[in-house]
Amino acid sequence: FPNRLDRDRFEKMKHYAREGIVWAEIGNEPNLDIEWSGPKEFVSWQNPECIRVLAEAWLADSEEALNFGARPAYYAMAPVDWGDGRPHPQLSGTKFNEKFWQYIAADAGRRNRALSIFKRGGWVAVHVAVYEFPLDFEPFPQGRGWDKCLRAYEIPMHHIKQNLGLTAGVDYAILSTESGVFTPESHSIGGHERLPNDDTHAALMVKMFDWLEANSP
Repeated sequence: FPNRLDRDRFEKMKHYAREGIVWAEIGNEPNLDIEWSGPKEFVSWQNPECIRVLAEAWLADSEEALNFGARPAYYAMAPVDWGDGRPHPQLSGTKFNEKFWQYIAADAGRRNRALSIFKRGGWVAVHVAVYEFPLDFEPFPQGRGWDKCLRAYEIPMHHIKQNLGLTAGVDYAILSTESGVFTPESHSIGGHERLPNDDTHAALMVKMFDWLEANSP
């Protein structure tokens, strides 16, 4: 970001699609400033220009990917919101989702393009993970997004439903393309309770997949 995908990316999609490999992530965690070139302060959910650039790139790249036979994903956000400090004042994935879909829905042309993308095979990628919370931990406690929990996939679902009227698992597919249970030694678990050992980690991993199979779309 902020640039659209290079031509060679679409050429690769075309070749993959010819072989029946059609699921394509066309961007990664745009709520992190490390995924952008240019000034770090530009990347903020409070910056309307950042949201505009992101949404317009997604619309254009998704339409082009579909024309090459690929099924493009809406971007997975990195989980950053938890505790009393949420939403993160700059990088909140919850607020990026909210502002992104509000921008799409604010214009009939953009909204119709997004609806067409999902109708033609667009889907939603998510990066959810288990921290120290129960698997069914509510992702909107007190009405504020808490995305460092397994049910964080409901955050983009909520904003897409609110702005486009679409339902995950019915109108579009939702897939977790990067997720799991953080290992006892993982740096990503900083500030959270760490698992005591690898056996506990393994058991929770199996429990997580069983729970998702039974409860998620």
